[in-house]
Amino acid sequence: MAYDVSKAFERIENDLLDSMIRNLERHKAEETAEGFEWEQWQVAQLKELERFKRANAKKYSREFANINSKISTAIQEAYKQGMDDEEMSILEAIKNGFELYSGKDNLGATFFSINERKLNALLNSVEHDMKTAEHAVLRYTDDQYRRTIFDAQVAANTGAKTYEQSVDMATKDFLSRGITCIQYSNGAMVNIVSYTDMAIRTATKRAYLMGEGVKRQEWGIHTVILNKRSNACPLCMPFEGKVLIDDVWSGGSADDGPYPLLSSAMAAGLYHPNCKDKHTTYFPGISSEPEKIFTNQELDDIKERQLLDNKVQHAKRQEKRFSRLSQFSLDEDNVQKYTLRAEEWSKLKSNAEENLKYFEAKKGYKLYQELSLESDSDYKKFINRQRLPRDTSGVASKKIAAETRHMYIEATRKKFKDGTELGQDLFARLADQSAIATIAETGVVRYESGKLFLNMYKDVDDPRGPGTGYFHEFGHQIDEKLGWEFTKDKKILQLLRKDFINLSDETIFEAIHINDKASSASDILGALSEGRIQGKYSHSLVYWEKKGNIESEFFAHVFEAQFDDERREILEKTFPESYNYVINKLKER
Repeated sequence: MAYDVSKAFERIENDLLDSMIRNLERHKAEETAEGFEWEQWQVAQLKELERFKRANAKKYSREFANINSKISTAIQEAYKQGMDDEEMSILEAIKNGFELYSGKDNLGATFFSINERKLNALLNSVEHDMKTAEHAVLRYTDDQYRRTIFDAQVAANTGAKTYEQSVDMATKDFLSRGITCIQYSNGAMVNIVSYTDMAIRTATKRAYLMGEGVKRQEWGIHTVILNKRSNACPLCMPFEGKVLIDDVWSGGSADDGPYPLLSSAMAAGLYHPNCKDKHTTYFPGISSEPEKIFTNQELDDIKERQLLDNKVQHAKRQEKRFSRLSQFSLDEDNVQKYTLRAEEWSKLKSNAEENLKYFEAKKGYKLYQELSLESDSDYKKFINRQRLPRDTSGVASKKIAAETRHMYIEATRKKFKDGTELGQDLFARLADQSAIATIAETGVVRYESGKLFLNMYKDVDDPRGPGTGYFHEFGHQIDEKLGWEFTKDKKILQLLRKDFINLSDETIFEAIHINDKASSASDILGALSEGRIQGKYSHSLVYWEKKGNIESEFFAHVFEAQFDDERREILEKTFPESYNYVINKLKER
């Protein structure tokens, strides 16, 4: 997902442990000839515990609220991504000959309000669970701190020779397990990091499947298939490779065909917490026929792979356990001992991972990539955050609008993927794709008052290159995100005029009349020559009279050119000093 909750809680866990250990290290028990003054120390530590509780309640209430807000956003993004991805799959199937159910346009307001209520129910449920878990984190840490205060004396009485050894003995179990404050219905106690990872993965996955189902139902399709994979689990294996009727998210029923219901499969264990399976739409006559049975060899491979993966996960847990003990123990001998153990488990983890990779390479398998909105890839961030409005009323039929939107999504994603690292990084960090007001603008395509007004019908077939307008207008948005730094930069205009005077390649004057890829150079040359040089593309002379517009447009041209090799080459060749000045400034951002 876009926000890694487990990392946030791992940081919080470490912060809480660090704070507790610092208090224990700072306020040591006084040692006398008769031994340690534990009672006096305990009184002081209990006072410190009350301060610890108040400070954490104040600090983490704000942080938890921020985390919960980001979780809500991630779930909503997963829902929208599911809708977008499913619509693209359906339109692709239509191209390949799939005949649609005719009732797509007959859905009323009730359909949309029901699905909105379902999404809100999921959001409310996750928020409630997270608030309960967050309260448990602080309560459990307080309890463990209090327990340590009294167990340290017990440890001293049973053989610990120093204060540090006594505290280490008292905190060992706590540090080994971490903040294990969540109890499942079967009685198992779970660490907060593992729980939040599971809970948010499950929630975002269900939101994604819900979004897919909404779009599937909107188009009148109810059949799905659960694909076979190399690391199937026993609960899900009976349903892998089978066609199911989605009566959970797509509004299907038993009357839709001779297939089992998805709800029955889920009741039998499919989509359990941490489930890695995922269904896709089954298009009769278009989709490949399902493979219903695992071969004996496949079953053996699945078992062997599971054993190898279990070794990897066990080694990871042990490495984390001893790393935590090493980090938070007070006695130097204990620190050294736990550090060596952590290093041993790190090596064992690496070996186990190599064994798993070798097995999968040998068998021709790939590690299953579970649905996730979290990715370090700028491209993944781009597609996960892409939000194109659906309001195209009065412009085209719903079918044409949907098909064009599908093509527009593909075109802009391809353009982004082919872009420079600089362009991709800037877009991923600064662009806000939720600011698109419309993709069916009938007037001037523009960036205005924080909103983008685009025309996908023109942009998808733009002779300058599909998506040119899309990335150009986002260039203006990024300029604003940077405080209009480039629009206000007078040096850009100075360098443009210098480049214009020094322009020696006269082929550009022909290119701006015949080559659509030279449109950016055409535009700026028209501005600098005050209209005496006119190519196929240029703003009006009135537009250029406004202070800052030349700098603003040149920056947007430079940014947009990061996603088109030929346009970038022409622009840099025509205005070399100006182009490189802007690029170097961007590299510092």
